[in-house]
Amino acid sequence: MKFPYLLRPDQLEALHELRNNNHLIHIAPTGSGKSVLFQKYIFDHPKTKAVLISPLNALSRQQGERFSSLGIKTFSKDFPGNQDVGVWILSPEKVQGRLFVELENWKPDFLIVDEAHCVWEWGKQFRPAYRRIFDLLKIPSIKKSLWCSATFPKSSQNELIAQFKKLDSHKFKALGSFQAPQTIDLRSEKISPELRLHWLRNRLGQYADQSGMVFCNTRIAAESIQKYLKMWGIRSFFYHAGLSVEEKLNLEKELKTQQESSVPLVVVATSAFGMGMDYSFFRFCILFDPPFSLLSLVQAIGRVGRTSSNSSYKKAKAHVLWHPIDFSRNQSWIDQKEVFDWCRSLENPVVQLENYFNGGLLSGRMDEDECTIYHSNGSPSFD
Repeated sequence: MKFPYLLRPDQLEALHELRNNNHLIHIAPTGSGKSVLFQKYIFDHPKTKAVLISPLNALSRQQGERFSSLGIKTFSKDFPGNQDVGVWILSPEKVQGRLFVELENWKPDFLIVDEAHCVWEWGKQFRPAYRRIFDLLKIPSIKKSLWCSATFPKSSQNELIAQFKKLDSHKFKALGSFQAPQTIDLRSEKISPELRLHWLRNRLGQYADQSGMVFCNTRIAAESIQKYLKMWGIRSFFYHAGLSVEEKLNLEKELKTQQESSVPLVVVATSAFGMGMDYSFFRFCILFDPPFSLLSLVQAIGRVGRTSSNSSYKKAKAHVLWHPIDFSRNQSWIDQKEVFDWCRSLENPVVQLENYFNGGLLSGRMDEDECTIYHSNGSPSFD
């Protein structure tokens, strides 16, 4: 069997570095085919025993299907036998206790951490199991690791490199930098909360012949907004972490057939429909509320426009709705200063994101006409 994908020069460079180093940090744009890198490596090394850490069950299922299409055996529910080769796909929560012992006994040689930014974004509070992934590097049989993400701040890279340096096999390489997707037209839209449904209905009317996504910060909001879409005659469904496994599987089956459908579909979702989910038919994305972090923003807009930059398609559209009221409401329980500064910046929104994720600062002209939410004392203030 021949590998079905032709690798671009940047992917070939990353594959070369993976082969020639023990550990690789690979930073590449959302939708650029980072998963093709480890698929190709395992395809070329059929005796590999790989552990793939994946953040979301839906993404794990999608990854498993792609490995299977390449003739690569995968394991998720069942333990592999000691002699079995292939890819063991796990969530970070499963890498503990008896399963960690079984993992050591299997003697894997390759660790893949997909969406590696989650180790730092989620590992401290939301999903502390992510911080235990470093323990996998201590398994003696693991001599190679790959850490993939579109968003990998310098501070996180430095912490990971410090972990590499503790190992016997510690030759490493950090490759790439954050680049906003070139296939997306990104806009920040100042819309007050009471006007957003009206704005949404008008915008969806303009996108009536396209499939797209509406992201919400809560499950309740996702279900509520989808009811409005249904009332407006728009084919849609909601997706969030509260759905049963069976419900999610049924919705994912519907998504697989959407490419051939002539009827547009709008998915209203929380971040549960996120990282790595790869469907090329989504042509617009609307964040109904400002996201909790700039990383969340990038992951959301990365669900759309997943076509080649040389494609004949027009750029996909991404809209981030915000108003100072959103930030004053949330300030008591979450710090969104960076998101607020990005939203009210009068500079190019894409350039600002690239500055931020490559170690720079959000800078330039800011919209001072509304209100200044964040001051040195942390209290809200209105001009």
